[in-house]
Amino acid sequence: HPLIVPIDEIYANETGTLTVCRFYTKGSLKDYIHQTKPTNSAYWKRYGRKSLSRVCDLNQIKNFGRQILEALNFIYDNGLVYGHLHSGNILFDLDQALPIKLLDIATGIAGVSSKYRCYMSNLKQIRTLEHCDIYGFGRILYELSTGEECPTSACMEFPNTVPVPVQHILLKILTTTGELPT
Repeated sequence: HPLIVPIDEIYANETGTLTVCRFYTKGSLKDYIHQTKPTNSAYWKRYGRKSLSRVCDLNQIKNFGRQILEALNFIYDNGLVYGHLHSGNILFDLDQALPIKLLDIATGIAGVSSKYRCYMSNLKQIRTLEHCDIYGFGRILYELSTGEECPTSACMEFPNTVPVPVQHILLKILTTTGELPT
């Protein structure tokens, strides 16, 4: 699928799995937001509080969001799971017709916990891998709108940079009560 990074090779044994895919020099959506490049530098140096970050406009958020949802829809329509949606797992290249590509599809299949597990454990409405992806999608929308990760597991008030239509979606996803949208 054009919105999913192809796996070149995969290895598995009793202790774990290893997937190999092409290196993307442009980096991830997280790299784009924080205006950094994929390097060997420490995570906190690339994405820490003092890093420059960009805020995406509503049209960019809509476009990137649609592509993410199309990739997830393909995954679920084919009976697979993901469960690892976050901006670091989305390869990003504005020079391509489709700048978004989901990475690390094998991680969910191998049963590795989500990056957001510590946040999701506080939210009773998250019960499936699909719910994990809905929640991850909300956190990506927040990050695209503010240039930083949401600091809490739930959020009912948003900075002024978050467009009102995005706020309406986030109120349904980053909540502590009710059912998540599907």
